Amino acid sequence: MLPDLPLPFAAFVALLFLINAVIQTLRGGRPLGWFGALLAALAIIATTSALILSTLLGNPALMINAVTLANALIVVVISIVIFVIEARRQDRPRQRGHGTLGIGVGALMSVAVFTTPAIIGAFAIPTGALSAASAPASVSMQADSPLIDLLIDETGLDRSTLAAELAAGATIADLINANGGDLERVIAEGTEMALAQ
Repeated sequence: MLPDLPLPFAAFVALLFLINAVIQTLRGGRPLGWFGALLAALAIIATTSALILSTLLGNPALMINAVTLANALIVVVISIVIFVIEARRQDRPRQRGHGTLGIGVGALMSVAVFTTPAIIGAFAIPTGALSAASAPASVSMQADSPLIDLLIDETGLDRSTLAAELAAGATIADLINANGGDLERVIAEGTEMALAQ
């Protein structure tokens, strides 16, 4: 299932970053290369993507946040060990090491747990406006409904045909597009009607 995929992928990328960092450190402290930097960037991007997707889809955020924080803690702890090993070596500056980068990756993963939902909430798009056009409609066919009058106006269908099409599972967007109506107008005016109530 797609919503569950990004979280294990984020953990897997972070694990790959750590394995690469440990191997490079144990092989004699090779300098940080492009592959290590790429894995670090992918770990942060994958973690943030998992958090964004879980927030948008409304998955249980507590479990995802806990797993992400545990993942970040593992990255930080192992990176501190790598940092200490690298610090004992005098042949290379510490600021360019795998340990330093790993501590930063873990810190950014931790920060993402708290900032991603807040940022998504600040820029949230009202889901009613988006889902009204693409979801099967469950609209009451009241005689005095301005929304039904708007749909009749945009589709050119009569009330009984419109009701039958909607009951059969057609979406509002499909009906408007199939009958040459203006979908943007329906979304704008329908959202305005919903907000006015």
